Amino acid sequence: MIEVTGHEESIWGIQCSPSDTMGLVMRPQMCDPSASESNLPGNLPPAARHRFLDILSANS
Repeated sequence: MIEVTGHEESIWGIQCSPSDTMGLVMRPQMCDPSASESNLPGNLPPAARHRFLDILSANS
């Protein structure tokens, strides 16, 4: 289990390095800031980018 305590509004993108080419990612959100594709790093593997975009569109 991973426990994180946040003190500011933020969105975190977490990817599993060994599995990110398969799209194993998650997006914990603290409070209610908005996120978009422009927040994603340019060097994401295609499957990870696709999964993050799915997550972002489901939460918009």
